[in-house]
Amino acid sequence: MDVLILGIGALTRDFARNWPEPVLARALAQRGHRVAAIGYLQPDHPSMQQRSETIDGIAVRRVRPSIWPGRELAQILDALPRPEVMHIFHLRNVLIWDAVAWARRRHIPLVHSPVGPFHDAYLVDDRERPYQSVVHYDRLAYNLRGLVRQLLREPKPRRQLTNYLLHAPLRQIDRFIASSHHEQGILQRMGFGYERSEVIPLWIEEATPIVPDTSVLAGRGRPIILFIGQLTPRKGFDLLVEAMPAVVAHHPNASFVFVSHNPALQHRMSERAAELGVAANLHFAGRVSEAQKAALMQHAACLVVPSRYEGFGLPLLEAMQAGVPLVASNIPVIDEIVSDNSDGLLVAAEDPAALAYGINRLLGDEALRTRLAAAGRATIAERFNEEDLLARVLAAYERAAGAASHTS
Repeated sequence: MDVLILGIGALTRDFARNWPEPVLARALAQRGHRVAAIGYLQPDHPSMQQRSETIDGIAVRRVRPSIWPGRELAQILDALPRPEVMHIFHLRNVLIWDAVAWARRRHIPLVHSPVGPFHDAYLVDDRERPYQSVVHYDRLAYNLRGLVRQLLREPKPRRQLTNYLLHAPLRQIDRFIASSHHEQGILQRMGFGYERSEVIPLWIEEATPIVPDTSVLAGRGRPIILFIGQLTPRKGFDLLVEAMPAVVAHHPNASFVFVSHNPALQHRMSERAAELGVAANLHFAGRVSEAQKAALMQHAACLVVPSRYEGFGLPLLEAMQAGVPLVASNIPVIDEIVSDNSDGLLVAAEDPAALAYGINRLLGDEALRTRLAAAGRATIAERFNEEDLLARVLAAYERAAGAASHTS
């Protein structure tokens, strides 16, 4: 099958290998399918500066991200082999208008994976805390009548035209692939019935043998409590800082190691840790190599995911695969990946005391850590098996093709 994947990051050589677009692209290519991937051109990002390259046998093209209709994307699409299906990722993908228009003119089936609908600023007022925000399903402009309605409500032409260009193409999608039942429910409330969607969770690639780079462990006390993610309120980094004193009280040499490619709020964390008297236990690793991440996973007592919202939560899978016990917020989507007290510990969201209790419980119980780690590996093997999930994706492509043939 010829598949064209339209994402944001597309494929890169050395960044975010476990993002859904590259994982799917490589899985398809390794099984003999012809795959092309298109993503954003980002001159300031070292991994996304090339307009055209081939990675792992996959043709990768990048285009300047713009919501406004133009010819650049169509020219790239015209130069690639005609796909049998186009798979679009992310609700906030600004390439969607031009991509869907091009595909519809050629009667190419369209599949869409939202990958976290509450990342959409038109749906929620606060994307960092969507469960504390009102969800505005009626704000999405799916047609010209909806555009006019929104202009009357909020007369900001540029914002509302963007609303229309992002959301109107969704009505042309033949099949939605939700990564969770929670996401499928949101799609239903957006007006896309269950008959047009199915749930197929994301997965990660089998870990390749790698020599850990233990230099990242220098100066870190034990036990190591690991955080991997952006330093944004959505990821709950501040909740973990607030939980630190209660953990350090029992484990004075504990190191809280934060891995993030986005250090924007690092100073705020340092200031708060100093106020709480735990600055010596706070460590920033920044962006790490795969070898350094392997070392951290190998030596971490637990991975903590204190998120306020997750579109899916790939670090959860990475920790399970590596045999690292989990402590995570009990919120939608995470609760579909982690079973409390089975392959991880779930704690109340927005509650540093509950977070600290969960961490201390793990640190103080070696048998529990061993049991959770073993169960996590079993979860990866049984529920997030690439062969099984890819077969379901290919079946969804066939259903999309059937739906497209009825509308063409």
